[in-house]
Amino acid sequence: MDIFTSDIDTSLTQIECMTYVALKDSIKDILDKHAAEREITVKPRKPAPWITPAVKAAKQKQRQAERQWRKLGTQVHRDIYIHHRKNTKSIVVAEKRQYLNEKVLSSGSSKELFSLTNHLLGKEKKATLPDSVPCDKLCENLMSFLSIRLIPLYQTCA
Repeated sequence: MDIFTSDIDTSLTQIECMTYVALKDSIKDILDKHAAEREITVKPRKPAPWITPAVKAAKQKQRQAERQWRKLGTQVHRDIYIHHRKNTKSIVVAEKRQYLNEKVLSSGSSKELFSLTNHLLGKEKKATLPDSVPCDKLCENLMSFLSIRLIPLYQTCA
């Protein structure tokens, strides 16, 4: 902070004789030096499936109450905000519970149920292929392995 202040002091010592453009450029240079503009990438995500219009409306009311409380700063508005926050949380929990109950009840077999459970717990199975072997060579190796194993089996069954 001291470096920022000293840079402002040194660049703006002759503020009386500066033109608007010179002042603007001087402030821009200081800001670029101490708070450079960064570009970030935000990946778009689909909203959670349990975010319903009721949840959106509750969140909107909560944000309105929070803005009112931050603006006025009274205890009454803080209490209203806390009430809306608790209400929003209970609505989200109820909608999420309903969504998960529907998913569990709609699973037709134990395999689907375990798949759903693993998905919800983040235990997704990833098919990993060896990095040391090129993809085309890997396909050839798999074909030769299967032909060696399956041809004798087929001949014994025929």
